Amino acid sequence: MRNDGEIVQSILAGRPERFAELVDRHAPAVFRLLRAAISHRQDAEDLGQEVFLAAYRSLARLKDPDRFRAYLMRIASRRIIDRLRRKKRRPDALPLEDEPAIENSELRATVRAVEEVVATLPAPARLMFALRHHEGLSCKQIARLLNRPAGTIHSQLFRTHAAIRSALEVKE
Repeated sequence: MRNDGEIVQSILAGRPERFAELVDRHAPAVFRLLRAAISHRQDAEDLGQEVFLAAYRSLARLKDPDRFRAYLMRIASRRIIDRLRRKKRRPDALPLEDEPAIENSELRATVRAVEEVVATLPAPARLMFALRHHEGLSCKQIARLLNRPAGTIHSQLFRTHAAIRSALEVKE
């Protein structure tokens, strides 16, 4: 299996059909991120297409082809924020269809309650929450992705978690 950098280089060298490999490789992660921030599946799919189209069109500006995934996630993050700001809506919480079913009914209820609270958060907070908890990125990785100081990300995630605990009336 070739790495992203090799595929990007071959695309730039005249083999645009190779972009499909990058789409196949990274679409699940991009879609998880989009679905975590945008509740309507069709809206998330449409935005996903926009993300990949934007990535393809601007591929020549990518300074480090080996960092294609980070580049793609940065585009997705910006598109999510733009979309949510433009529509100025707070989507209803919907479970992700590609997540495994939760057998324990108490745990399922807790997850649903957290999803509902997260859906009420401002777009940047939802995005950071999704990057941290759906994609498993560290504060440092999120900071690089969003071009913000790691301390800012850490404190915003702390406030987001506090707001979720408060909304769920969780005692520390």
